[in-house]
Amino acid sequence: DGMSIQAAIDAAAEGDTIVAGPGTYAESVTIDTPGLTIQGLPGAIVNVAMPAGMATADRTIGFKINANNVEISGMTIAGPLGEYLHYETDFANLGYSYGVYVENNVTGTVLSDNTITDIRTGMDFHPGNTATVTGNDIYNTRGAFLVRSDGVDLSDNTFGAVGNEWDATFLAGTPADYFADPLADPAA
Repeated sequence: DGMSIQAAIDAAAEGDTIVAGPGTYAESVTIDTPGLTIQGLPGAIVNVAMPAGMATADRTIGFKINANNVEISGMTIAGPLGEYLHYETDFANLGYSYGVYVENNVTGTVLSDNTITDIRTGMDFHPGNTATVTGNDIYNTRGAFLVRSDGVDLSDNTFGAVGNEWDATFLAGTPADYFADPLADPAA
């Protein structure tokens, strides 16, 4: 109905569902209300702006999740780097842009069936996060998934025809036992 996604979120109560209709939303969306569901219909696109500079304060974000039990599905998040390919240009020199950024200690996040492209970081998870992340297509990024928590379940995600510089990166804060080396002998 002509509303921005952010305006709908600001007017929503815990447990509400927001349906984003087809169209391009040139906005950064911040979710502070727990229990919201954002469902994108085909053609619902959030455009992420080019960062103004290289400082983290200049970062641009499609969806910033600050609340527990948020679900986002069916959205396309288009970053500002569409004129570049990750294997020809160092995205680290183009500022910090994120498709989805989940703040520290946010739990119960569900991200499914979204498309994220042409951005520095597809999805960024921090210490204390729990999330179920499935069926997303993320491509032409420096890093599709940056993970700093052992509570993030990644499954059935794809990386498009051009892929990513790194599909999944586990950073400081991810416990060593989060994943296993398939070549290691557990009896050793």
